[in-house]
Amino acid sequence: REVLDRSSAGIAALDDRPRVQIALLSTVSNSYRSLGELDKAAAAASLGAAKTAAFFGADSYEAVSARTLLGTVRLEQNRLPEAEEIARSTLKWLQEHPSHPQATEVEVAKANAELARIHFESGRLQDALPLARRSFTELTRLRGPAFPATMQAGDVLSTILSQNGEFAEAERIVRLNLAARESVYGKESLTAAYTMTTLANALQKQGKNDEAIALLRRILAIRRAALASDHPRLHLSMMNLGIALVGAGRQAEALPVLREGFEANKARLGEGHPRTLSAMGNLAYCLEDLGGPEQLQEAEKLFRRSVQLGREQLAVQGQTADSNDFCIRLNNLGALLLKAGKLEEADAVFAETIAKAADRLPSDHYYTAIFKSNRGRALSRLERFAEAEPLLLESHEVIQKQFGADHPRTHRSAWRIAEMYAARHMTDDADQWRRRFPQGYRDDR
Repeated sequence: REVLDRSSAGIAALDDRPRVQIALLSTVSNSYRSLGELDKAAAAASLGAAKTAAFFGADSYEAVSARTLLGTVRLEQNRLPEAEEIARSTLKWLQEHPSHPQATEVEVAKANAELARIHFESGRLQDALPLARRSFTELTRLRGPAFPATMQAGDVLSTILSQNGEFAEAERIVRLNLAARESVYGKESLTAAYTMTTLANALQKQGKNDEAIALLRRILAIRRAALASDHPRLHLSMMNLGIALVGAGRQAEALPVLREGFEANKARLGEGHPRTLSAMGNLAYCLEDLGGPEQLQEAEKLFRRSVQLGREQLAVQGQTADSNDFCIRLNNLGALLLKAGKLEEADAVFAETIAKAADRLPSDHYYTAIFKSNRGRALSRLERFAEAEPLLLESHEVIQKQFGADHPRTHRSAWRIAEMYAARHMTDDADQWRRRFPQGYRDDR
């Protein structure tokens, strides 16, 4: 940081050497990005884009390339509309200049991969997936699996597949990608750790918690050794490990990790940043699971605050905000209210969650099914059985298809159906569902 700060201060003196100045601004921006200093990275990239356009011409490849760097920083700053506008303009330029030596198939595939990532971060999963699949396939064909852009596209595709419920395919691709990263950069490199994070996420979604936790501890150790204590990726590793520990039922072990990660994100990124909101929700989730009176009170406060900030973000950003994350936070608030016996409010929250999810996700997405199962349970406890029954049955079909008959989520949804029939004194129907899933379930979201 000290060297970069000194270098940045001297760049203005190079106005009479524009090529050197432009090259230095690019280097400084990328270096600040690596350190997690996104505001300084953006300042250098923005100045570099302006200087490049002035020297080479606004429609030159050099100007387009400089703006692409700025777009990447804007994406990491969560300034998604600006990032998308830059990505689309890059793609447009490449398509309009097919004879330019830099307008290659590789560059087009890289531009599509960046646009897929923006769609994903914006919550537009159905737009992101085909674009990510195509760009990864093209880059693999053109440059092979160990090409940097191929590996980055593979990480993006694996993440999107996992979010879309295609867990086995996500794991297959990310394992290939990790092998390529490790062969190029080394097994204990920060670059390999980035891909390990994607793999850990895919493992968690499949209930392979022990393997995921071991991997996440390894990632955290790599990043603690290599990054400053306030680096965003180090904070992200804390959150990921904490979430995995909660998933494994090790809430007491998870709590200090999640609290440290939340406070660090809040201090570094601000309370309203998507990563901070996610960290806030994860901490609240863990506190709720621990279940003490003070912990439940703090959990409800955090859930309500995360939802409030999410509403503000949606109001400002509209369709560019990630409503999928907002839906998850809403759903978790509803689950806590249901546990606290605030049934009417819980039902209203679940109804809003389902409506919001319908704007972005297909009707058979597993998120939507989970939200419907939760609302069905609330309606059942309100004795509104005619509304509860179709929601519980429909969601169970999707959940079993997605996760399989042996997954805890499948058992959970089945026993909610049994509870609903038992409450209606339909004993034979209740017993039938219990016999099909005799393991029972852990009450959850």
